[in-house]
Amino acid sequence: LCLLLTLLAVPVFYSLFDDVKELRVWQRASAAVGSWAQAFKHSLAKGYASAFARGTAARRERKKGYADQTTGD
Repeated sequence: LCLLLTLLAVPVFYSLFDDVKELRVWQRASAAVGSWAQAFKHSLAKGYASAFARGTAARRERKKGYADQTTGD
């Protein structure tokens, strides 16, 4: 069974997927998914940037509080 899968099934499936990849319908679908993925990646980057900025501001406030505690103010 392993011999059949390795020598027959894998090359056949690879050939079929390679043929499907060259179809026009698949190329349009992959382009649409690619543009959606770029937009999603951009929105994630914006979200992480704003979360990082909020975290940085919170860390600054905590540090100021620690400095006030050490001087006794």
